[in-house]
Amino acid sequence: MSDAERERRIRERAHQIWEQEGKPEGVHEHHWQRAREEIDAEEGATSLERTVTETIGLAVGEDPNNQPATERKAKKPAARPRTPRPKKP
Repeated sequence: MSDAERERRIRERAHQIWEQEGKPEGVHEHHWQRAREEIDAEEGATSLERTVTETIGLAVGEDPNNQPATERKAKKPAARPRTPRPKKP
């Protein structure tokens, strides 16, 4: 999220808090701080959710590049080294 977008969200949230508290005067700094904390918490949760989702996806074999499994080429298993057969007499 850009800085401008973050500031817009904080401003809107501070305004909501101000309205919910009955539009009191002289406590705008408290509203801004509370709004910042709430937005930071939301961003942290979103980031955590994204990380968990990606991790779970990798654990179940999903491609991190979001390529469907049907379009991915299966890797061939590594060839075992050949053991020479004994020569027949």
